[in-house]
Amino acid sequence: MYTQSYSETRGVSSISNEMKKEARTVLDNAKKTCGKAGVSFTTKILQGNIGFNIVKTAHQKNNKFDLIVIGSRGRSSLKSMFLGSTSNFVIHESSIPVLIVK
Repeated sequence: MYTQSYSETRGVSSISNEMKKEARTVLDNAKKTCGKAGVSFTTKILQGNIGFNIVKTAHQKNNKFDLIVIGSRGRSSLKSMFLGSTSNFVIHESSIPVLIVK
Protein backbone atom coordinates (compact mmCIF):
# COMPACT_ATOMS: atom_id res chain seq x y z
CA MET A 1 0.00 0.00 0.00
CA TYR A 2 1.44 3.39 -0.96
CA THR A 3 0.39 6.44 0.97
CA GLN A 4 1.72 9.94 0.71
CA SER A 5 3.69 11.30 3.60
CA TYR A 6 1.90 13.56 6.05
CA SER A 7 3.86 16.60 4.87
CA GLU A 8 2.53 16.07 1.33
CA THR A 9 -1.09 16.09 2.49
CA ARG A 10 -1.04 18.59 5.37
CA GLY A 11 -3.90 21.01 5.03
CA VAL A 12 -5.89 18.83 2.66
CA SER A 13 -8.46 17.38 5.04
CA SER A 14 -10.23 15.22 2.47
CA ILE A 15 -6.97 13.40 1.65
CA SER A 16 -6.03 13.15 5.33
CA ASN A 17 -9.45 11.72 6.20
CA GLU A 18 -9.25 9.23 3.33
CA MET A 19 -5.79 8.11 4.49
CA LYS A 20 -7.08 7.59 8.04
CA LYS A 21 -10.02 5.58 6.72
CA GLU A 22 -7.70 3.38 4.64
CA ALA A 23 -5.33 2.95 7.60
CA ARG A 24 -8.22 1.87 9.84
CA THR A 25 -9.32 -0.71 7.25
CA VAL A 26 -5.81 -2.17 6.94
CA LEU A 27 -5.32 -2.24 10.71
CA ASP A 28 -8.75 -3.79 11.35
CA ASN A 29 -7.90 -6.60 8.91
CA ALA A 30 -4.51 -7.12 10.58
CA LYS A 31 -6.15 -7.18 14.01
CA LYS A 32 -8.60 -9.88 12.87
CA THR A 33 -5.77 -11.97 11.44
CA CYS A 34 -3.73 -11.61 14.63
CA GLY A 35 -6.75 -12.47 16.77
CA LYS A 36 -7.24 -15.74 14.89
CA ALA A 37 -3.60 -16.60 15.62
CA GLY A 38 -3.89 -15.63 19.29
CA VAL A 39 -1.62 -12.61 18.92
CA SER A 40 -2.42 -9.47 20.93
CA PHE A 41 -2.78 -6.44 18.66
CA THR A 42 -3.59 -2.82 19.42
CA THR A 43 -3.71 0.05 16.98
CA LYS A 44 -2.83 3.71 17.04
CA ILE A 45 -2.92 6.11 14.09
CA LEU A 46 -0.66 9.15 14.39
CA GLN A 47 0.30 12.02 12.11
CA GLY A 48 3.39 14.16 12.06
CA ASN A 49 7.05 13.16 12.26
CA ILE A 50 6.73 9.42 11.78
CA GLY A 51 10.07 8.31 13.23
CA PHE A 52 9.71 10.53 16.28
CA ASN A 53 6.16 9.29 16.91
CA ILE A 54 7.22 5.64 16.67
CA VAL A 55 10.02 6.08 19.19
CA LYS A 56 7.92 8.26 21.51
CA THR A 57 5.02 5.77 21.51
CA ALA A 58 7.26 2.74 22.01
CA HIS A 59 9.02 4.35 24.99
CA GLN A 60 5.91 5.52 26.86
CA LYS A 61 5.79 4.00 30.34
CA ASN A 62 2.38 2.39 29.86
CA ASN A 63 3.57 0.58 26.70
CA LYS A 64 5.62 -2.57 27.10
CA PHE A 65 7.22 -3.17 23.71
CA ASP A 66 9.91 -5.82 23.31
CA LEU A 67 10.63 -5.08 19.66
CA ILE A 68 9.90 -2.45 17.02
CA VAL A 69 9.37 -3.93 13.56
CA ILE A 70 9.61 -1.37 10.76
CA GLY A 71 9.70 -1.59 6.99
CA SER A 72 12.23 0.20 4.85
CA ARG A 73 11.68 1.37 1.32
CA GLY A 74 14.86 3.44 1.09
CA ARG A 75 13.22 6.14 -1.03
CA SER A 76 14.89 9.16 0.51
CA SER A 77 18.36 10.69 0.25
CA LEU A 78 21.50 8.75 -0.67
CA LYS A 79 22.58 8.79 2.98
CA SER A 80 19.46 6.88 3.94
CA MET A 81 19.20 4.80 0.77
CA PHE A 82 19.69 1.42 2.42
CA LEU A 83 17.61 1.92 5.56
CA GLY A 84 15.25 4.78 4.74
CA SER A 85 15.04 7.96 6.75
CA THR A 86 12.32 6.81 9.15
CA SER A 87 13.88 3.43 9.91
CA ASN A 88 17.30 5.09 10.18
CA PHE A 89 15.93 7.54 12.76
CA VAL A 90 14.18 4.81 14.76
CA ILE A 91 17.17 2.47 14.87
CA HIS A 92 19.41 5.26 16.16
CA GLU A 93 16.97 6.80 18.67
CA SER A 94 15.28 3.74 20.17
CA SER A 95 16.56 1.89 23.21
CA ILE A 96 14.17 -0.94 22.26
CA PRO A 97 15.53 -3.44 19.71
CA VAL A 98 14.52 -2.66 16.12
CA LEU A 99 13.96 -5.15 13.30
CA ILE A 100 14.04 -3.59 9.83
CA VAL A 101 12.26 -5.44 7.05
CA LYS A 102 13.26 -4.55 3.51
